[in-house]
Amino acid sequence: MNIKRLGRIESEINRVLSDCICNGIKDNRVNPSITSITKVSLTNDLGICYVKISVFGDDKVKEKTLSGLEHATGYFKKRIAETLDLRHTPKLIFKLDESFEKGVLMNELIIKVSKEDEEKRKLYGTDTEEE
Repeated sequence: MNIKRLGRIESEINRVLSDCICNGIKDNRVNPSITSITKVSLTNDLGICYVKISVFGDDKVKEKTLSGLEHATGYFKKRIAETLDLRHTPKLIFKLDESFEKGVLMNELIIKVSKEDEEKRKLYGTDTEEE
């Protein structure tokens, strides 16, 4: 399939799902203020749509949100079918996107290592900034 067309369809599905999460879904397990769609990926035959979501909270909140989204899959597919002119509506598969949390963890580790390095430089009297 044409990559540009695939990208446009992914973008439209992202828009429809985001609108559904913010305005349409009435499931208490899904909190729109802490849930966001990070990426939508379609297979070339438009049969399967992988939706990566980011949820801010602990693991229990993430699992509840994921189960709420999976429960509302029929509603999402109906809204996609109403909005997009596709022969078949793709099957939606939701996955948690942990990249934000991993990025925060990496940032904390870098800060920790740089502080330890700075302390060792002061302790041993070696400072590479003067060289």
